[in-house]
Amino acid sequence: MLLNLEKISKSFNIPGSDRVITVLNDLDLMLEGGKTTAIFGPSGSGKSTLLNIISALDRPTSGKINFNNSDLTTYDDNALSDFRNKQIGIVFQQHHLLPQLNLLENILLPTLPDVSRASIEAKRERAMKLLNRVGLTERIFHYPSELSGGEKQRCAVVRALINTPSLLLADEPTGSLDQNAAVGLIDLLLELNSEEQVAMIFVTHDEPLMKSVSDKYRLISGELVKL
Repeated sequence: MLLNLEKISKSFNIPGSDRVITVLNDLDLMLEGGKTTAIFGPSGSGKSTLLNIISALDRPTSGKINFNNSDLTTYDDNALSDFRNKQIGIVFQQHHLLPQLNLLENILLPTLPDVSRASIEAKRERAMKLLNRVGLTERIFHYPSELSGGEKQRCAVVRALINTPSLLLADEPTGSLDQNAAVGLIDLLLELNSEEQVAMIFVTHDEPLMKSVSDKYRLISGELVKL
């Protein structure tokens, strides 16, 4: 079992009042390595909060996050940062590419903590392999302003995979794309799931994913309901 969430809850205090909002409520989720999961739910249901907790960008109010049999809730901030960089890849609705860097430089950003020469060369070789796989080899020296929306998202996918993560999280990855680009990106992600053997969790409204992923859930009242 790659990921096992046990009774995860997340609450927020409302500034200036005594009110507390519970977004996630004793939520459970299990994910095997290499599998795909889609999470659906209305806006404001807590989908992004859940991804932030899985990716160690945020901590739950209570509950356990077991990743490869290690409880992430016991990690300090430095350990979580190291875990996130090595084990998790994230693709957001917006690509979040740095405009002052070209495509290749953007992709190699997550590799910067490891500065050994052997690692730098290996990561650059992996970047070129992935870029060839997603059809962006001829665009490596272009800047984000010179790329289409679909190209930017494909670049974001390569960046998310550059450190060979065990789990890729995609938060509405097709939300800013037209229909053709969205379908192409979904197909690409599912193909990479098989080729890279990387587990994937999608937060999405895209109906095509309903038919393609291993497991489907709807987030309702802070709990996951399997579909």
